[in-house]
Amino acid sequence: MQLASWESVLWPIVAMVAALYVPGALIAWLAGAARATQRSHGRVNVLAVFAWAPLISFIIATASGLVCARLHVRWGWLAYGLSSLVVAVVVAAVRLLIHRSWACFRAQPSGQRRTLAASASVFGVLLAAASISGRLIHAVPSPDQIMQNYDSIFHTNLVAYIAQTGNADALHALPPVRETYPIAFQQFAALGKLIDPAITAPAALMGAWLICAALVYPISMLYMVRTICGNHMVTNFMAPALVAVAGGFPFLLLDWGTLYSMFAAQTVMPVLIAATWQWATRDWNRGAGPCITGIAWILVGILAVSAGHFRVIMSYILLMIPLLIWWLVKAGAELKRRRGARALHIAVAAFFTLVIAVFAAGVAVFCHMYLRNNTRPISDHLNGGQAMPTDTLGSALWRALSGTPIDSRAVRMPVDWIMVALLVLAVIAAYALPRKHSVLRRNMTLWLGSYALLSFIVMACAGTHADWAKVVTALWYKDQRRPFASWGIVAITLICIGTLAFCNWWHNRMLTQVSEHTAPRSRQIMAHLPRTMLLIVTTVCVLFSPQANAMAQAVGQTAAFASNDQTHAMLTEDKYLLLKRLSQDVPQGEVIVSDPWNGSGFALAVGDREPYYAHLNMLWDEPHTYIASNMQNIATDPQVCTTLNEHDLYWYLDMGKPYVQNDPQHQVFEGMSSFDAKSSPYLHEVDRQGDAVLYRITGCAVH
Repeated sequence: MQLASWESVLWPIVAMVAALYVPGALIAWLAGAARATQRSHGRVNVLAVFAWAPLISFIIATASGLVCARLHVRWGWLAYGLSSLVVAVVVAAVRLLIHRSWACFRAQPSGQRRTLAASASVFGVLLAAASISGRLIHAVPSPDQIMQNYDSIFHTNLVAYIAQTGNADALHALPPVRETYPIAFQQFAALGKLIDPAITAPAALMGAWLICAALVYPISMLYMVRTICGNHMVTNFMAPALVAVAGGFPFLLLDWGTLYSMFAAQTVMPVLIAATWQWATRDWNRGAGPCITGIAWILVGILAVSAGHFRVIMSYILLMIPLLIWWLVKAGAELKRRRGARALHIAVAAFFTLVIAVFAAGVAVFCHMYLRNNTRPISDHLNGGQAMPTDTLGSALWRALSGTPIDSRAVRMPVDWIMVALLVLAVIAAYALPRKHSVLRRNMTLWLGSYALLSFIVMACAGTHADWAKVVTALWYKDQRRPFASWGIVAITLICIGTLAFCNWWHNRMLTQVSEHTAPRSRQIMAHLPRTMLLIVTTVCVLFSPQANAMAQAVGQTAAFASNDQTHAMLTEDKYLLLKRLSQDVPQGEVIVSDPWNGSGFALAVGDREPYYAHLNMLWDEPHTYIASNMQNIATDPQVCTTLNEHDLYWYLDMGKPYVQNDPQHQVFEGMSSFDAKSSPYLHEVDRQGDAVLYRITGCAVH
């Protein structure tokens, strides 16, 4: 039995793409996404439909999983398909009742085919998809390879658990390891595994990651930038293409902690930002209909991002603070114009009273938890590896401004000087070239505000361990990589705004200053020169970015199997191949005892057999604790055999020493680490791959 090839997961990937886009696109079209969002004026907006499709599918997957769990029905392709159909019918009925005409489902054909802009969009998405896919496949030759870090055991086992049991309840995600957890991303990975049960859960999970990274994220960014900047050929190409290289994303969260759920939410967050921007800059003041519709789409976006991972909402709020402040000023001016100064004063007083009340409540809670109750002061919080500073404040600020991430080993990635140059030139162009009160300059100012806020949070995470930094970054667990994942969203938007400002200025200059005697062909070449150069620079940046290449290499190192003779390794190829064969010897429904810290915690994910310890750490009950601490005494302590028999534990998997040494969380498993399984008469060897051995527990009472 060998490791799977990428060709072996092709059809599951196609199935996951269909699951993510077909139901969501249908419902988005029925709900009016093609009209309600962006300035389509009733015409078909294919981009809007496909941008909203994954968000709607996330919501349906989460909701259907919750409903199926309460009805005691298996969740899978049938349940997801029927749920999508029900939602589609309900959405169509509601929209028909509101409009009272079938005309609401008919969109006018576009009067102007912008073939060049549309083609640029397609090529931009394809370039990003090819770049991300190529780097991933080069760094990780087999989709069976697992990101070997702490959280990957939970995520991969969760996918296998959903596929095996049909339980996709986000309120009871992987009992007893984790209860409430957003699992929409893992549900789609499970659908891929259900299409082809022969593939492993890690392979299905890697396929789902590739879909979100190479398809969902570029389309989301294209949609967001088009909402902000309009439909222009150069930005339509740059926005999706640059997602492959901006700020280490999408590989950043794959390398660090395998934050699959947060990663999935990050890839769809640009659509929520687009809906918020659309409402705050246009729809709120166009009448009750557009205003309410815009709010509804924002709520859909919030639900979808929360279904991916609710912590990403914190990043969304952070980035939208400048837009919110600008909107409050505009809304106040409009209120004063319509209702007078008194109404404005009342509204401002009420708003600041609410803000002060919320702030006071937060301060009161903070003081009670950390000042009056000194059992756990601030200094005792956020001291894990992810929260430790890796830079000085100055170097952390430079990394935040330049979009230079670090990998899981805290190694700084190379600076992508092309991205930095594009960013600097974009800011200069947006302020130097347009008129003083132009929309482009306004947009640049708002997004520079988001850029400054994000840089401050990243700097506080990475540059200091002071108590104030823990307070302001607690919503991200003081983990610099979580807010840093949003750097590309901000930077690409700034670059596109500046690019548009420069291209508009150049076009106007050609119209006013080029001599009429200049040959038309020469004028055309000169007019398109900036766009051509920007397209070339973008392509070069995407294909040859040293930062993106280094980030992909870091992922490859995290996924690489250790050598078979390495003592302290999470996974070697021998260990993995033995895990893949577990189903040949261990009957379905029987549970395997093992130390999860030596790689055997992946038994469910890789071998479709349940491990007694499905994660590295939790509040273990008495039987789990006793076996883990006393397995080495199986021959002398009758209670060990009694506990094993009471819980029908007949299998033991020995995969060597733990992958980390002297970790406090591993202390409970010392009884297994010191257990000489090879010499124990209570165990009978059943299968072996190198030093990894599967045993049948035969020395206890008759089973």
